Amino acid sequence: RKLADALAGAGRPLLRLDLSENEVGPAGARALALLVQQGLVGELELRWNGLGPEGAAELLAGARAALYPERLSVLGLAWNGLGDRGGAAAGELLSASPALRSLDLQHN
Repeated sequence: RKLADALAGAGRPLLRLDLSENEVGPAGARALALLVQQGLVGELELRWNGLGPEGAAELLAGARAALYPERLSVLGLAWNGLGDRGGAAAGELLSASPALRSLDLQHN
C-alpha cells in the first residue's frame, strides 16, 4: 500500500513495475488498482502474489476504469489463484483495454 501511495504521489507513470513473489495479496491489489486506474504503470507483473479472486477482480476493475486505457500494455497475473471470478474479470478487461498486448494468466 505504501509503495502504491508513493508512486501515485510521484505523479509520473512508470514504464514497468515488477512485484512478483512479494505476497501482495488482495489488499495490495486494491492499492495497485488505483495506480492502474490513474494510468501510472504501463507494464505490471504480479505473478505469485496470492491475489485470489477478490484481489484480481479489484485490480482488473481498476484497469477497466482506467483514465488512460492506452497506458497499460502488459499485465502478468500468473500463479495467483484467480478462479472463475478473476478469469471473468480478465475477460472483461480484454474488451475494455485496446492497448493491452499481453495478459499472462498461467496456472490460475
